[in-house]
Amino acid sequence: MLPSKATSKNPVADASVIYDGECLKFPKGTDIQSIQQARRQAKWLSGWLSSAVGEHVGVRPVLALPGWNDTPSKNPIEVVSLFFETYGTSRMDEIGPYTSAKFRGNKPMSVWVVETWNALKKVKYERLKFKVLDSKITDKNALVAVQAKIKAVAGEADQKEIYSLIFENNRWLIDDLVVTDEEIDLEKMKI
Repeated sequence: MLPSKATSKNPVADASVIYDGECLKFPKGTDIQSIQQARRQAKWLSGWLSSAVGEHVGVRPVLALPGWNDTPSKNPIEVVSLFFETYGTSRMDEIGPYTSAKFRGNKPMSVWVVETWNALKKVKYERLKFKVLDSKITDKNALVAVQAKIKAVAGEADQKEIYSLIFENNRWLIDDLVVTDEEIDLEKMKI
């Protein structure tokens, strides 16, 4: 059973909707309930399927918005900030939509989220500190350099991270991540 709802729009007006990770923002208001309902139903279905087959089955909530235009809600620095906040946490599914297939090793988003999260839990991975050092942004590509501090079973480490992002399907996606100890000069890097 698939529940359905409708949000009317003026056919000649702006038909843009923004998803900010928590709610849908329409020209005439916001909708938090649909997101929450989809998440509840996905959690219930995951539990039901998992108990039926005897192992964890991940379920990703989906909302279809026919006729509405999904507009980008995050710039490259906001995407990288979301990555820092969610990577290696139980909120990893929030960053999935902001990663390219290349970044995920061509794995489906839900598979990448579960496998990566499980691997990071095993090593007790944490992201402790984060500071944007520099960014270089064009219409279709971006580089964001970050100073980060991470922690795992082996201890803590300071590292520089260079995120390469692409603008695809009306949103910024992390396409590559390079970790380095060297000085970063984005002006010298090809975007």
